[in-house]
Amino acid sequence: MPKSLSLKLTPYIFIVGMIFLFFGAKMPPTMSWMGINWSSFLTDLGLYIAVVVVLQFYYDKHMKHELISEVAESALSNSNVATSGISDFVNNTKRINYETMLTHSEEITVGFLHSTRFIDDHVSELRNRVKEGKKTSILLVNPDGRVVSYLTKIVHDSDHIKPEIKKNINKVGQINNESGVKEKITMKYHDAILRYSFVHSMEGTWIKMYRNSLGIATTPGIYIRNGSPMYDFYKKDIENLREGAQDVTFG
Repeated sequence: MPKSLSLKLTPYIFIVGMIFLFFGAKMPPTMSWMGINWSSFLTDLGLYIAVVVVLQFYYDKHMKHELISEVAESALSNSNVATSGISDFVNNTKRINYETMLTHSEEITVGFLHSTRFIDDHVSELRNRVKEGKKTSILLVNPDGRVVSYLTKIVHDSDHIKPEIKKNINKVGQINNESGVKEKITMKYHDAILRYSFVHSMEGTWIKMYRNSLGIATTPGIYIRNGSPMYDFYKKDIENLREGAQDVTFG
């Protein structure tokens, strides 16, 4: 029924309900036919019609448009998120499970500043990759570059930065020198203040956020699948970072 017609008929239906309610109240309580108490029947029918019509009128007038708008907004938002390529989320990047990516992806690129966490936590997976001939690239900040010089000046506790870089290189060097290695891990120095760290593969990319403010906090991470605009953006950005990086010389 058109909305305009519904609004026009609503007062008349309400009046009909009130008439039933009025006649039901006026009838003798004992009046019945075929087992039906007409006083109660008309009263209940009139009350039902009047209440339902009032509620329907309020819904059509005040709630319906708002509800439809909220549903449409929610559907559009969910659609945008789905097409963005985001297919997983963690509120703590320490809980990201890289096992599937490190085990099955033929080529991965890892990028960060200087933290030793990724390599320390995944030594066994990295060993398996080099022995299976899978390609692995690790990008970390140049200890003699402008970024480390800048961080040393602005970060109060910065004495750990260069030792962590050296530790990462030594650990990867040990893995590369083990027996049975088919494809060594390549390491490159970048000289960029990263907006995010990442583990990138042809199937998808884990993006780990960095904070703009000082201090320590739990940071979230998102996984972006291949075949989406956001994946293409990060893929291009990572490739450009890798192209501008310089090879690490193992001692």
